[in-house]
Amino acid sequence: MPVFGITGGIATGKSSCIGLLKSRLEIDRTVWFDADLAARELLENDALVKNEIQRAFGDPVFEESGKIDRNALRKAAFGTEENRRKLNSILHPKVRSQWASLAAQARQSKLWLFVEIALLYETSGHELCDKVIVVACSQHTQIRRITGARGLTESMAKQIIASQSSLGEKCRMADVLIWNDAALTSLERQCSLLVGWLNKTYA
Repeated sequence: MPVFGITGGIATGKSSCIGLLKSRLEIDRTVWFDADLAARELLENDALVKNEIQRAFGDPVFEESGKIDRNALRKAAFGTEENRRKLNSILHPKVRSQWASLAAQARQSKLWLFVEIALLYETSGHELCDKVIVVACSQHTQIRRITGARGLTESMAKQIIASQSSLGEKCRMADVLIWNDAALTSLERQCSLLVGWLNKTYA
């Protein structure tokens, strides 16, 4: 059965979109994979990943308890292009391995797999998908959401946005585009239309 990639940019509303899709799709026919959650679990629980982070970034990104300080790691990783690539090289191959395995299983079953990953195009993950859904909004809205709900500075918000591929280019490459720059009711309507199309196309 099909594999759907869901991507966009930071704070474009991917999680909100997914929540709405989950509430509208049959729960027993769908599998969901969250790349951010997978990366977080690797940082918290994988000893090999912690060792690689230690070698790449040193003690400043660790708390006294030995736990990785995610805020410190974020600042270090987005401080330079080289550091960002170091972090991506540690995490992305491991995350991709996890969902690539799920994709292979989905194609041999009756389940639909939805993969939420911000860097889907950047890591060529779209090549493993049947369709890609891009959730997008204006950069002004992105910055407002990052600095508001996430509590980061505007400077950090712009650094993170700049580290990702052009959202406009992702929109151009999308099979399905969800524009999430207005009220929640607009997103709800678009998700309902998408679910109707998915059920009709992949019944």
